[in-house]
Parts: sequence; structure tokens; C-alpha cells
Amino acid sequence: MRLSRLVSVMLVGLFVIVSSVGAYAVEKQHDKQVRMKGEGMIKKMCKHLDLTKEQEEKLTSLTKDAEDEIKELRQKNKDLMGKIREEMQKDDPSVNRINDFIREAGKNKIEIQIKRMGVMLEFRKELTTEQKEELKKMHQKRMEMMKNGKDEREESCPGKMKDW
Repeated sequence: MRLSRLVSVMLVGLFVIVSSVGAYAVEKQHDKQVRMKGEGMIKKMCKHLDLTKEQEEKLTSLTKDAEDEIKELRQKNKDLMGKIREEMQKDDPSVNRINDFIREAGKNKIEIQIKRMGVMLEFRKELTTEQKEELKKMHQKRMEMMKNGKDEREESCPGKMKDW
């Protein structure tokens, strides 16, 4: 019984360590991409939807507020990963504590998704009927590209994504 618990803890530890190393590197790049993506998204929407100055300001404001809240949630998840690593370093790590940290991080990720959807739903209220139709077309195009295994980044940087 003791041996199986030790093996379970070691497997969880291995998973956490492997995940953390990759996550740390990805997180650094992700922070930079999120800033660029948010700004790029606003520019793209302004161009394709022919937004008025007021609509552009509203989108910028909504996005900025959400970015601040999302950044805080991401920081909480980084802190939780640190707590998981600390717990894993102990001679007798608590599986329950580790699971609690993982559950809390999961809740934070859900909050991030809710905030993103909230921004989009709130912004859609500001659009005209024509702009809403154009937004639907943009969304359908993106879904089709994703379905076909392509992404806008691949379209804008041919060959780059294939190298991964």
C-alpha cells in the first residue's frame, strides 16, 4: 500500500515537473503574444467591421479591463504551480493539497474563459446588424480554417508553423 502511494506521488510529481518546465517557457512567450493579439484583434476588427471611433474605444476599454483581470488570474496560476512544486519537493507530499491546487488553477482557467466571452458578448451589443453579420462571417472563416488544420498565424507566416 505504501509503495503504490509512493509510486502515485512520484508519477504526479513527474507530470508536474514536465508540465511546469514546458509551461514556463510557453507562458513567457504567451504573455507577449496576448498583448500583441489583443492589439491586433482590435485593429483587425476595426478594419473588417468598419467600427466607429466610439465602438473602437468601447472595444479597447472592454479588452483592457479584461486583460488586467486575466493577467491577475494567470499570476494566481503561476503561484499555484509554485506551491505544487514546493509540495512535490517534500519527503511526504500531500496528494490532497496538490489536487486542491490543481482544482483551484482549473477554476481560474474557467474564469479566464468566462471573462473573454463576456467581453465579446458585451461588445456585440455595440454593433450594428451589418457589423454583426460581418463578425459572423469572420468567425465562420476562422472556424473553417481551424477545422482544416490552419490558423491565421500560419496564413501570415507560411512555413513557420510546419517547422514545429
